[in-house]
Amino acid sequence: MKNKLVISLLAVNNGLDYAILTGKSPVYPFENNRKVSDTPIGWKFDIALQGSRMSTLTVKFDGATDPLPEISDEEIEASCASLKLLAVRFKECSVTVYTINNSMVMSATASGVELVNFKK
Repeated sequence: MKNKLVISLLAVNNGLDYAILTGKSPVYPFENNRKVSDTPIGWKFDIALQGSRMSTLTVKFDGATDPLPEISDEEIEASCASLKLLAVRFKECSVTVYTINNSMVMSATASGVELVNFKK
């Protein structure tokens, strides 16, 4: 693809290596716009980049196994509503920046994810 740049999460999040978790969902296989299996082929995590004025980014993972099974999407929704935000750190996260119809678009992949525990 022309006009694409692969950079780190640090580069798009003002040097911060963690982000706010806003959603999580499985990715299912589709053929001809129809879901062909109930077994996930991957997972996607929606995050807000607090170092970039809460810009959003989706980070994708390959594989049927949930990389963060201890947290449900319902718990993520509740954490956002209560402002008791969950932070995550990704392993080997690559962000691809490119343009579509003269608009900048970002997508990302990672090899792992973990919850960040901030000590008070």
